[in-house]
Amino acid sequence: TIFCLVALFVAVRWAGAGERHFMHDVMAPEVVRGTITQPELDVVGSIHHLLATHDDEPSLGLPESLAPADATPDARSLVDETVAMVRDDLASSRRSTALAKLERIPSHARRRLGSEFGLFEAYVQYKAGDMEACIDGLEQLLRDDEGLALRYPATHYFLARAHDGLMHFDKAVRNMRVYVLGQAALVQPAREPHAP
Repeated sequence: TIFCLVALFVAVRWAGAGERHFMHDVMAPEVVRGTITQPELDVVGSIHHLLATHDDEPSLGLPESLAPADATPDARSLVDETVAMVRDDLASSRRSTALAKLERIPSHARRRLGSEFGLFEAYVQYKAGDMEACIDGLEQLLRDDEGLALRYPATHYFLARAHDGLMHFDKAVRNMRVYVLGQAALVQPAREPHAP
């Protein structure tokens, strides 16, 4: 269905330019017959918008302190100071510096700081332009922590943007679709069960 939706978007643009035969030659029959619903078209539009611009980049929603609850006071202090410096650098658009500052925490220690810190590290890698490291980190986090995307829905947004940065367009669209559908599910009110 993703192919159909992307093809629909392209076809609508081409159809306006007089390329009407394209719709019947290339697109899936349900698209030509017009059986795709308005909500699906809205999803396609949202995916296109989010991949084409940085206008609506979401916040990660991470807590202020990323140190694990069982961290020693010295470790907590190191993590909190480092995260504060990195956040300051990101806010000032010093992205490469922010990534370098994460290395104040040794790599073996960073791996044991939990999913929230791992998500933060992948986000910093994304912001610094290290898309491969970002993808590797986010995919590993999603495998290790099944509830991560539920707690932090923007995970799939940044995974999609990183894939897009490496021109993995199919993976970018798939992950952005997960993000868009997740956002839609969060804003829909819970439905009342129907009485028999």
